Amino acid sequence: MKHTVDVNIHDEICTIKVTGVHNRPEDSYKLLAIAGQVSKENGCSSFIFDMQEAKIISTTMSAALETVLKPEKYGVSNQFQIAVVYQKIQKDHLFMESVGASRGARAFKIFDNLEKAQNWISARN
Repeated sequence: MKHTVDVNIHDEICTIKVTGVHNRPEDSYKLLAIAGQVSKENGCSSFIFDMQEAKIISTTMSAALETVLKPEKYGVSNQFQIAVVYQKIQKDHLFMESVGASRGARAFKIFDNLEKAQNWISARN
């Protein structure tokens, strides 16, 4: 997995763009740890994970749900606003969104368009 980080200090929005092979859930845990560190260093409270160019290889959905259920374990507050952008939304993505919403995540939403994700995050700030 490769990634780049773009920090918009003015809006406190950090975008993490993922490319290459993304092994879920292991790389998802790494992404949360990266987001936690970026938040600590830059004060970001909103994140966009741009997964549009990632090739996602998933093992089990239950393991991936930990990223939504216990993000604080990896340094990310469940009070953060998080948008995840995929090239195409799958049923398991919507399931993660639903689980996150029902388990207390302040704001966790799935998109298939980066601009829509940016607008949603900006409107919530």
